[in-house]
Amino acid sequence: MTDECEIRPESFHCGQCGVCCGTQKAVLLTLADVFRISERLGMRPGAFYRRYCMKSDRLNESGLVRIYLKTESGCPFLKDRQCSIHEFKPIVCARSPFYYIESSLAVLKVLGVIVPGCMIEQQPYSTIARADSEPLVDMEIEVSATDEYMLQSGKFDEKTARQHYDQLRQTLADKAERALTYQKLLDESIRREDTYRNDSYYRGATLMYLSGFYREFRDEAGRLAGLHPGLLVFEPAAVGTVGGDMIVALQDREFKEARKRLEGKEGSVIVNASVRSGIEYSAITVTIGGSPAVFFYYYLDEARKPSIRRQPGRVSVTFMNSRKEAFVFTGDDISGWLT
Repeated sequence: MTDECEIRPESFHCGQCGVCCGTQKAVLLTLADVFRISERLGMRPGAFYRRYCMKSDRLNESGLVRIYLKTESGCPFLKDRQCSIHEFKPIVCARSPFYYIESSLAVLKVLGVIVPGCMIEQQPYSTIARADSEPLVDMEIEVSATDEYMLQSGKFDEKTARQHYDQLRQTLADKAERALTYQKLLDESIRREDTYRNDSYYRGATLMYLSGFYREFRDEAGRLAGLHPGLLVFEPAAVGTVGGDMIVALQDREFKEARKRLEGKEGSVIVNASVRSGIEYSAITVTIGGSPAVFFYYYLDEARKPSIRRQPGRVSVTFMNSRKEAFVFTGDDISGWLT
């Protein structure tokens, strides 16, 4: 993986704006985190766990029972948008956004590692983020050891957890184990980048960032929002076509607002489209009563565009949320996008 532009942890200066902290729905913790943070706070590990932690098997795709920081009301250690435990914060927070040996910012964006507003987005999305390998090896070993402990015990118990933590520290010092872990992480990084740039499922989203379309979309969103303060701008959680229908998946909050503005309304659809690397990217404005109401993006392989189901002079979009609720908005095709 090569690129003329790269960024490393030592050259990235976190603005400590609290943006990523405020958007985290779950913060993964390791046994090392629990023991280290509790010690610095002057607490017993068991007391720290009961107050600040929870276990769940629903916050990761593998279905593993893991330990997480309770963040229902936001991170409990975020004070005035600053991390109050910055010097000894969880290892996943300390590594952010350098979670992989190397990765383009475009792939990190697709993965959701980079949140909107992070200072690293000032770099081109083609920039390769190259991490320090030793801290990443630490994180991988800590997470794996914690997964093993939770699989065996099913819960956190201070006595048994301390025994496992002692074993973990021995593993962290094992040079052979560290070398194997590094090679695993490097192989995963190479495969991940190749998959996200070339696999049909991820390619459209990855190239959206690499092509420059996303920055153009954000610039236009800012311009329109300045002219129309009530405009709803959203970035879809996913887009695609199912049975010839245009599908736009939204976060639940955005879906609710879009439904309120669009369902059962008459309006028009204005599309500004461009083709890049065989994919058509579109900035779509929906107007109600002649005024812009919603602005979002959509993309699809150019060859699949003729398969979109259409009515003459009309554009239909199916909006969905994570609970499979859906509604269809149909408006006049002002731009002749599907003509």
